[in-house]
Amino acid sequence: MNKRIISISSFLLMLFLWSCISSRDDDKFIIALSKGVGSKHYERYSKWLEENNDKVVCVDLYTLQPEEVNNIMSKATGLVLTGGPDVHPGRYGREFDTARCAIDVRRDTLEFHLIELAKSRKMPILGICRGLQIMNVAQDGTLFVDIPEDFGTDVVHRCDSAYCYHYVTIDTLSMLYQIMNESRLKVNSYHHQGINIIADDFVVNARSDDSFIEGIELKNKKNSPFFMAVQWHPERLASETSKRLAQKFINECINFANKRN
Repeated sequence: MNKRIISISSFLLMLFLWSCISSRDDDKFIIALSKGVGSKHYERYSKWLEENNDKVVCVDLYTLQPEEVNNIMSKATGLVLTGGPDVHPGRYGREFDTARCAIDVRRDTLEFHLIELAKSRKMPILGICRGLQIMNVAQDGTLFVDIPEDFGTDVVHRCDSAYCYHYVTIDTLSMLYQIMNESRLKVNSYHHQGINIIADDFVVNARSDDSFIEGIELKNKKNSPFFMAVQWHPERLASETSKRLAQKFINECINFANKRN
């Protein structure tokens, strides 16, 4: 099967799912992407995951109808909330502050729905960049609308035409540290928003040198699904730690599938 993001009609979608899931020979498993089509940047998420396990099939949800989304989520083994435009500030009490944002209301609606679906099924969730931001908002946290104006520029988090690079320090008591096995990472950055007030359910697992929040995970992990997010873009980093994060998430998806079966 040609490994690529799937964005197709209802009939072909069901045919595709039947061939991937019903075939015991292939033993494929689905990871849902909140958005994985539209540019080469979005397509990198599927490539990153599929390169780390040849049983992964990534399915884009952004182009699907609500019934199709629910059908995919009933069969998926994990959810990746990908990067993209800003979360509507009205979602965290700043309705007046839309002028500084690039907003996709349809995507906001989709992703809040996906988070609730995944949580109800105790499905593993990985958030990346915007994914971190919307996970925090979904749990009643807030965001800085614009980091340079509202927080500062000691560390540059977004460059005009390319990714910025800076260091993050990982909490050695965190699950993220257990995955990365390193407390200091050089990461890429391309965002102007991030966490202001962290949701009560989360704990910070990584910060940049200006103390900005760069990663979150669940505070109470006992009997909880994998629920983690990072501000940087591991899908665009050719590093061992990027591979470790992908492999950990995939393993969590496999464990979820085995429990479900």
